[in-house]
Amino acid sequence: MVKRNILITGGTGAMGCELVAKLAGLGHSVHVLTLPGDPLAAMLDGTGAVIHYGDVSKPESLTGICNNIDLVFHLAAVIISNDESAFDKVNAAGTANMLREAKKSRCEAFRSCLVCICNIPQDYLLLSVKKNCREDCKRIRRSMDHYPAYPCLRQGGGAGV
Repeated sequence: MVKRNILITGGTGAMGCELVAKLAGLGHSVHVLTLPGDPLAAMLDGTGAVIHYGDVSKPESLTGICNNIDLVFHLAAVIISNDESAFDKVNAAGTANMLREAKKSRCEAFRSCLVCICNIPQDYLLLSVKKNCREDCKRIRRSMDHYPAYPCLRQGGGAGV
């Protein structure tokens, strides 16, 4: 198996922690992007993952984050919030920021759970997910034509990579 340099955003979340452990266990060099001061980063101790602090909604904190990275798993997303603007800031703009950074660094592939979450039929969307999220994701993907961006969740919300 080819060993890769992999970046996981949202690597301290439920799915992210599992993915970090699995990929590190397979011998890949795993990097995790998480928010500054994230207390959950300590959960990754012992995995061998390299922790990077930044915010997907702040492009200036992402400069060079994808340098020497082969594959990005973009799991960072707002799922529940009383602040309607958080969905735009993190889910839409944050995903676009990560895609731009990955593209600049010539990363081989970008897999995003957000793209798939936003493709789940409307009746299955969590009530807290912004209704026009699907349109935001479509716009982001159109802006990155010819860039290999793939969802990493199967329809219906089951995990899969």
